[in-house]
Amino acid sequence: MNYEISDFFGAIVNMGGDPYLVETEEQAKELKESIEKAAIKREITDGEEFDTVKEQLDLGGHNVRKIWSFVYDSEFVICFSEDWE
Repeated sequence: MNYEISDFFGAIVNMGGDPYLVETEEQAKELKESIEKAAIKREITDGEEFDTVKEQLDLGGHNVRKIWSFVYDSEFVICFSEDWE
């Protein structure tokens, strides 16, 4: 996965606290660096885990196509802007 900084704008992220919307270049750069350092990268598209992670991202009630899980020190999850409405 090769991401540009612009890929992260509008994404919803949860890094163990409250979810947040990526709105600044600084947030996008930090997220890109964490993803590049992640040892584990996987896609979550359905099932009980998907429902749980969707709630962690505060995306209940939204149409979500997929969520990504990354592990760098600890697990964090992201739903890119093109994957939710």
